[in-house]
Amino acid sequence: MFQMPDNRPVYEASAIAPIGYFASGGVEAFGVFFRGTVLDFNASKRPIVMPSAEAMELGRLDNFLSQNVLCLHGEWATRGDVIKHVAHIASGVHSGTAYDEIDKTLSKIRRSVWYSKTDEGLSTTFDMHSFRRIVEPEFHYSPDAIDPALLELLSTIFYLFKSEDVLRLEETVRQEFA
Repeated sequence: MFQMPDNRPVYEASAIAPIGYFASGGVEAFGVFFRGTVLDFNASKRPIVMPSAEAMELGRLDNFLSQNVLCLHGEWATRGDVIKHVAHIASGVHSGTAYDEIDKTLSKIRRSVWYSKTDEGLSTTFDMHSFRRIVEPEFHYSPDAIDPALLELLSTIFYLFKSEDVLRLEETVRQEFA
């Protein structure tokens, strides 16, 4: 069983009216624990109760990989989608062009939102022209910034290593080879 963030309040709000942007997160970046970012253009239609950083649930591997972790204009991407995107499109070993809709959504997220290190910790920047679909965003590179897909990949690693079953497996392997 894998530990993962409980994002149900966000999913329930999204079912009423689409969310402009959501990132699940769950990892420390630039000295700040990052857990959940929302940019909502439909707040007047329904409230969003942000999940607490401590709200967790357990799931099997298929649940862990199929959990929705990134959203842009109501289009959701799962943790598994993010892993595949980073590996096959976003500077992974098979870098290439996004062909399906999920990869296009993830590519747009990576070019529309970025997290940067500041003196205070973490800053989230939204390219509002791309959010309003006025212009097609360009990728912004900065050695002090990370994009949402990579932050979700780091969060995936964090949750894997934090899960009690994984910790027990590590201990079993350690004892077997001791």
